[in-house]
Order: sequence, then structure tokens, then C-alpha cells
Amino acid sequence: MDLKWIKEFLSEFLISAAIVAFIYFFVVVFPLVPSASMTPTIMPGERVVVEKFTRFFRKPEYGDILVFPCPDSKPGTFPYIKRLIAKGGDTIEFKEGQVFLNGQLLEEGYTMGQTFSYQEKFEVPEGMLFFMGDNRNNSEDARFWVTTPFVSEKKVIGRAVAIMWPLNKLRALK
Repeated sequence: MDLKWIKEFLSEFLISAAIVAFIYFFVVVFPLVPSASMTPTIMPGERVVVEKFTRFFRKPEYGDILVFPCPDSKPGTFPYIKRLIAKGGDTIEFKEGQVFLNGQLLEEGYTMGQTFSYQEKFEVPEGMLFFMGDNRNNSEDARFWVTTPFVSEKKVIGRAVAIMWPLNKLRALK
């Protein structure tokens, strides 16, 4: 019996599995968005392209839509997807339904409704990030987390760059 084809098959299978694992852990994932917290930017049921590789050489920028574990969630819970509003050293304030970043009104053409918070002011520690959903009245975000309102830069999984499903909604994210 010739076992050469079995060895070739196993070799090709293992190489393919290694490539898929590398892509999944270091390059890109395609999570399904389960909630309306990012409406109107991302709708419930849409699948996003989350690139993971630039986190190794690019710091998060204001307005990025990032994926990260929620500080209040148990390990293994589906990660959150929210917009980066403030970074370490920033002060974020909520006045009369509007958001102020370091004393300046934050221009947010992507939000739904006014923004309210139980706490009027947050000072973001160095190395930490402050996130909110675009659907401000229907988003469990930093304004309401119990453990801490901040996420470590090191905890960011990746950046959402596009909607890939459904195909008729295919588009880049801003």
C-alpha cells in the first residue's frame, strides 16, 4: 500500500490549517454585530471585517471603530465593537446632550440622538481608551460600565474597516 498520498494530504492540510490559524489570530476576523449600539454606522446582523495586524505598529486614532473585551464582561464573552472617543490624557465631558473632548465640542456626524451620561466628566488615564457606541441612547458603553470606564490600549483586538455581509451592504467604515 502506497502511503505517499496520505503524507502529501496531511502535509497540505497542516500547512493550510497553520495559514488559517495565522490569519485568524494575527490578520483578520469577521464577527457578526449582534446589537444596535453602533447604528446607524453598523446595523444589527451585519458582519464586519476586523483587521488585527496594524495594532502592532499603529496607535488607535480618534474615531476608530475598535473591537475589544468589555471590562465588565466575563472571559470568553463576545467582544464589544465601539468608536474610540478619548485617549490617555484626555478629558471627556457631557453637557446638555453634547460631548466635549478637552473642552472642545466633538463634531460627531455619525451619532443618533443626544448623548447623556450619569457622570459628567471623565479623565482618561495614560495607556487607556474611552469608547462609546454611535447609537448613544442604546449603547452599553464606557459611560455605564461598572468595573471601569476605560479599556487598556493593549486589550484592543483590532479595527473594524468594512462591512462584508450582507453583500448588498458592502462598504468601508469611517
